[in-house]
Amino acid sequence: MTNQKTTISFQNETTLFGAPGALDMNGAAKAASDNFSGIKASCAQLKAKVQQAMLKKNEAYSRLAGFEVNNQTVAVIGFVVPLLMVATVVLATTAPLQAFASAGITGWVVYRFNSKDFKKGDEKGGEK
Repeated sequence: MTNQKTTISFQNETTLFGAPGALDMNGAAKAASDNFSGIKASCAQLKAKVQQAMLKKNEAYSRLAGFEVNNQTVAVIGFVVPLLMVATVVLATTAPLQAFASAGITGWVVYRFNSKDFKKGDEKGGEK
């Protein structure tokens, strides 16, 4: 058996990145940047479409309310109000004393808003 030496030659850095089919970092960064700008443009178009749809008049709720109601208001009524109700139930079970006090104050404020004197502009309200 003969002892043979194996030599390994490495390409230098310039030929590695300059060779055809080799990894080109500038090209990869440019492709990623182009891809990101395309995604950004698609998101902007989607956002514009959603805003346009949210500002569109909702016929069913407008008929029920008697005035023009848009889809954004419907979303608030359909999502935020039930969320506030759940939060109220959670807070009422954890702190019932504060919940009863809040309910009394809220009832008094609603009474003032619904009084005839308050609607006329009187500051006191609720008193007849």
